[in-house]
Amino acid sequence: MKMKDNKKKTRRKKTRKNLNEFSLKEVVFITLAFIILSVSLTYVLTVRFGTGTITNNNLKDIIKSYNKITKYYYEDVNESELSSAAIKGMMTYLNDKYSIVLDTEDTTSLTNTLDGEYKGIGISMVRYENSYIVVEVFDNTPASKSGIKPGDKIIKIDGDPIDDNFDYNEYRNKLIKQDTVSLTIDRDNNTFNTVVDVKDVEIPIVYSEMFNKNNKNIGYIYLQTFNDNSYKQFKSELEKLEEKGIDSLIIDVRSNGGGLLDKCTNILELFIKEGKTLYGLTTKSETTLVKSTSNVDRNYPVVVLINEKSASASEVLAGAMKESYGATLIGKKSYGKGKVQQTASLSKKNMIKYTVANWTTPSGNSIDGVGINPGISVELDKKYAEDPSIENDNQIQKAIEFLSKR
Repeated sequence: MKMKDNKKKTRRKKTRKNLNEFSLKEVVFITLAFIILSVSLTYVLTVRFGTGTITNNNLKDIIKSYNKITKYYYEDVNESELSSAAIKGMMTYLNDKYSIVLDTEDTTSLTNTLDGEYKGIGISMVRYENSYIVVEVFDNTPASKSGIKPGDKIIKIDGDPIDDNFDYNEYRNKLIKQDTVSLTIDRDNNTFNTVVDVKDVEIPIVYSEMFNKNNKNIGYIYLQTFNDNSYKQFKSELEKLEEKGIDSLIIDVRSNGGGLLDKCTNILELFIKEGKTLYGLTTKSETTLVKSTSNVDRNYPVVVLINEKSASASEVLAGAMKESYGATLIGKKSYGKGKVQQTASLSKKNMIKYTVANWTTPSGNSIDGVGINPGISVELDKKYAEDPSIENDNQIQKAIEFLSKR
């Protein structure tokens, strides 16, 4: 977690991502089109804290060593790389896999992810052989306005063919500096060119649906991550479901690696009554219990779906919903990340991410390295990998069955 620095009806739509790897050859999943969110957002929990200045006489030794090396070392030294090495050395000393240095590219990706925006055209796609297949076109984006459709095959980008020599990781840095991008598209064996604007696009990370079983209306909300837009999008979808008259709700945070702790807190306060504990935080100097300040009256049954990739803020949500709301957890044991990170921007658009606290569930349980066990354990059926449909998603089916009897 992070503190931000100062078809079948069954086929998934919107932002719902597969829970297993694609079975296609050479598949590279590019979410949020034209930006790959590859940074260590995975298992990040971020909290917003203030910043301070620390002075230490030991820094004199670091500065002295730096000056001696740059001035007297017998070979030329890249001063920028030497500074980076010193910072990386400090992070290595911490012996904490969550405390790391992010380079410029990773810093940009993490910032885009947590801000909930990126520069692109508004699609998600997969690489297959010599094309990118459009999986989804996001609403109210340049891609949707240009007429791009799911199923379209992008065979050229700015005239460059999608072949073995095409490296999207290299190309994306060029793309985000452009105002437009030219795409060559194959649609039903008809090829055409289109020019699409490149703009700031809000990342859609919430998807909702409603099921009916045994005359019970069961709402479903999938939450992909916790960023600046998570609460707004989640609340909007929740209210839409409630207007339709739901009797219960499924919150799906499977494969959700975490994000901003304050947005997780906001979502929890939609359900948990004032005065009840959401989670505990232990820093170097103190332990505090974070309690709900919300006057809510929701009391319908809730299931939270988790799996082995549900981490950090997802685990905060699952633990609080279980212990302070009475929700039932279904799926597989979660990842087990009970630490909180802060970020600090460095020069040259780099960033460090370092642990500042441990968190516990409302009852005081630490889940770090342990995870959270679901009340009902269900292994995802292998058939789902072959056909990612709701019928084959036996974890969702178990949740629907469970709630239909409540």
